[in-house]
Order: sequence, then C-alpha cells, then structure tokens
Amino acid sequence: MKRSAIVIVGALTASSAWAASCPQPEGMSIGPIVPTADAARELYKTMAGIRHDVIRPTNDIVVHDERDHWTVFQYPKQVDVGTHPTHGGPVVSAFVGDGTLTLQIGKCDAHTVGYYSR
Repeated sequence: MKRSAIVIVGALTASSAWAASCPQPEGMSIGPIVPTADAARELYKTMAGIRHDVIRPTNDIVVHDERDHWTVFQYPKQVDVGTHPTHGGPVVSAFVGDGTLTLQIGKCDAHTVGYYSR
C-alpha cells in the first residue's frame, strides 16, 4: 500500500492583527498556519500533485486573499483574444472548460475545500 504525507516546513510570519484573530489553544501561540499567498500557492501545487492534476505551463497559479482564507486556482497566463469585426457591437471573450482544481485554504488552521471549476 502506497502512503503519502505532506510535510510543511518554514517560518510562519504574519501581521500581529491577523494572528490575533486566529483562535489560539490555551497556552499556545501558533498563529496562522497558512499566512502568505506563497504558502497557499505551494499547498495548491502539493495537493494538485497528489491528485495527479496537471499544472499547465501555460497557466498561472492565482491566489486571492479572502480575509480568513485563500482561494487558489489556475488561469491562462496572457491571453490574446485578437481583434474581430463586430459590426459595431461589443466583443465578449470567455474561457470555458478545462475543469481545473480550485482550493479554498483556511489561513488559521489550513482547512481545505476543493472543487473543480469550469
């Protein structure tokens, strides 16, 4: 049986205002477990790898700060939609498909919710 483990090593730094908002077990001061966008991005890469989800070289890993959690997903790097004749109407470009992994990662305790967005 093959087993996988995730080990996170690093210095945790965050603003004192955010650290104060994380619940602390009595007698401990552990602060937020995922304090930075870089930490959330690395967790995303690890989880995607464990799930065998491809991180495409043409995509960026985007991290949005949602105050108490990070939302992390893949998005095409630079997209050139070009110009198209519109006969005076508006041009709307949309990206659909691919179904890439999206993770919501809690800053304080690293709880994770994942789903595939289309």
